[in-house]
Amino acid sequence: MIATTTERHEMLLTVPEAAQRLRTSYATTLSLIHRGQLPAAKVGRAYRVRVEALDEALRRLEAATTTEDDREEGASHEAPFTRFLR
Repeated sequence: MIATTTERHEMLLTVPEAAQRLRTSYATTLSLIHRGQLPAAKVGRAYRVRVEALDEALRRLEAATTTEDDREEGASHEAPFTRFLR
């Protein structure tokens, strides 16, 4: 099935849209992009994040946090990706 122009447009997020989905700030989301933890394409001066890349990055961050929590005794169970966003 071929995606329509509207569907293709909705697959790309601006940094503020990605931040809203992650429930983080613009600065934190931009930091994740700069550290390579959230893949993004630079278009002109702006970044665009694929919805699929956002989902995959979140899964990787959750897995890394879960592994860390398993190693620490008495670790708090905060939101799965919180430690990476500080």
